Amino acid sequence: MSKVNANKVPYVAVLVQSIISAFFAALAFIILPYTVKTGLSSTDLSTVVYNILQAAVTVIWCISMVILFVDVIIIRYRYHEAFTRARLAPDWVFYLCSALGLIASAVGVAVIFISPWIPALMNTTQWDLWIGGIAVLSLLVGVVIFFIGQATIKTNVSDEEVIAQVIGEQTTGTAT
Repeated sequence: MSKVNANKVPYVAVLVQSIISAFFAALAFIILPYTVKTGLSSTDLSTVVYNILQAAVTVIWCISMVILFVDVIIIRYRYHEAFTRARLAPDWVFYLCSALGLIASAVGVAVIFISPWIPALMNTTQWDLWIGGIAVLSLLVGVVIFFIGQATIKTNVSDEEVIAQVIGEQTTGTAT
């Protein structure tokens, strides 16, 4: 998946993601609306599927932003000396932005679950089950992929060695 072409583009990953996206788009917007009998018109079913997927992606995005903001706090604490040398901004700015980001992400998730986007076509319980189910399933898939990746990387390389290699690549313009 990480194989890159001459322009450093991970073309295998892009191709796989495109195929998966095309499959789910065809399934959600072409195959299911015309084959599944739900009592909704094919247009209404497509609208429901679209809104559910968009809301689930928004929940996943907000959760990933929570992880990002927590990472900022952890990384600034763990590598405080390096950040002090670079001094992009005072520490309180990073902590304030992280706190505001955490709050905004939590509000985003809460609003999605509190008020369905299509109340005329779906009740709150159905909405919550679909959004929650898709979000949890997606997060579980992410965790499985993370652990598969962890099992395949070199374990004898420290964080400092990886950082030194990345900094070296940035200064020389080469990648290994």
